[in-house]
Amino acid sequence: MPPSPQCRSGPVHGLGGAARIESGYSVLVGLVAEALAAFLLVMAYYALVVEEHTSRGVAGLGVGLAYGAAILGLAPITGASANFARTLGTDVSLAVGGGDAAWGDLWIYAVGPLVGGLVAIYVYDVLVAGKPLMAPTTRPVTPTAGPAAAHPA
Repeated sequence: MPPSPQCRSGPVHGLGGAARIESGYSVLVGLVAEALAAFLLVMAYYALVVEEHTSRGVAGLGVGLAYGAAILGLAPITGASANFARTLGTDVSLAVGGGDAAWGDLWIYAVGPLVGGLVAIYVYDVLVAGKPLMAPTTRPVTPTAGPAAAHPA
């Protein structure tokens, strides 16, 4: 059986390697795609995990589905990393292993998720939850270990 086109092109293309901006897409499109992937991930996390309106199992499923949807929609453009560590790790592995790491695009995978995450925090806190920006949390912090946990106030 002949190898698929993805296997012939090497470890950089397809599902087997580093995230890259595909040819035909501009740097701006790649930046927006990475920001959108991070936006979806952080928005789902805030809505389902931080606010604690659902059980942990349902929250984990919802965050996973949001990330999966971001990957399915944006992977053809940038690989849908949404995580700088994932991109940096694969590029370092490629460089050490003799592959072709695209260090010039690395900043997109750092700036895009940062911007997308910050926008998601603003959108959720101010527009969805109706909280003023930078408002203190009203949820009490309960200690889980140490003397304070043994003798609650």
